[in-house]
Amino acid sequence: ETKNEYHIYVTSTDNDSKTFSKALVVYINDVQEATTSYTNFRQTAQYKVYPNPAGDYLIIEMKLPENGPVSIELVDVYGKLIQTYQYATFMTGGTHEERLHLDPAVSPGCYFVIIRYNYLRKCIPVIKN
Repeated sequence: ETKNEYHIYVTSTDNDSKTFSKALVVYINDVQEATTSYTNFRQTAQYKVYPNPAGDYLIIEMKLPENGPVSIELVDVYGKLIQTYQYATFMTGGTHEERLHLDPAVSPGCYFVIIRYNYLRKCIPVIKN
């Protein structure tokens, strides 16, 4: 059995140079070992994105170790959402291939395909010709 007290101090400064501080106390009474799907995700989820550089479409191959929600988005280098392809779509474990059509308004440049699976995120750089 583990019993510990942890003190966390957070300080932040806003745009008007005002500083805010907060102290938090966290008590841990008992720690037990647990397994989660996060370990499986990090070890076995695999992605391929091609062609890269891309023209008017991208193909995403996903190998998912178990069932779960999948979201796929395209963002620019500043993190601005450009296009959403799937949002929390339930997918079964296994291999999937998605063909993503790029909106004709998407200018040539550098982007990122963001894949969220079981609430974890993978960021894959792509170039649009």
